[in-house]
Amino acid sequence: MTLSSQIESLQKSRGASDPSFIKVLSSMLEQLGEEADARSQEALIRFARFPYRKTLEDFDFDFQSSVAKQSLQKLLDEDYLSRKQNLIFLEPPGVGKTHIAVAFGMNAAMSRSKVQFISCSELIARLREAQERNTYLRRLASFARPALLIIDEVGYSQMSSEDSALFFDVVCRRYETGSIIITSNKSYKDWGEIFGGDSVIATAILDRLLHHSKSFVLKGESFRMKERREDVRL
Repeated sequence: MTLSSQIESLQKSRGASDPSFIKVLSSMLEQLGEEADARSQEALIRFARFPYRKTLEDFDFDFQSSVAKQSLQKLLDEDYLSRKQNLIFLEPPGVGKTHIAVAFGMNAAMSRSKVQFISCSELIARLREAQERNTYLRRLASFARPALLIIDEVGYSQMSSEDSALFFDVVCRRYETGSIIITSNKSYKDWGEIFGGDSVIATAILDRLLHHSKSFVLKGESFRMKERREDVRL
């Protein structure tokens, strides 16, 4: 039975002026709104293509104590997205950078903001393919549209000068128009190596990324090593 037919049936049985009809109708409309919100949130989460679904509540801040939950929550409370602020999480593999990035992305999607999650290697691959198909500007625009773009694993492989220019284009298109979250296993002093040893383009990229940004350097042991030790003890 459709909602309209349910309302019509309810109206006939109770009368439009019956206070109980108004109460039940209000409850039905509220439920309908909640269901629509849930569908919208689910659609945005699927669009983002997260590698998994994680929140800050799932993060083990006792084990990874180099970043404070309060500092991350403050960024959410202060609405970093509306201020077009970038967030950058640096240093060794396995310390929780991607988990935190996904958590911020999930929060944005649940708040009805469009998010896109992509690894750095896939980002470059898609841009290269778009160049070959003469659809580069359209593809570049697709990375500029979401309120939040998460680029994971920057620095795990060195980019050529051509690929560095593609990455630069993405950063430029989003500069002061949308937030970027980046995870990287390299400190800023090593970003010249990431971009083919070209310190000029590395500096230009950092200049735009860091203008409105907050950086976090995570330290400590890998979560995966911790879980492996626990598995061995079992």
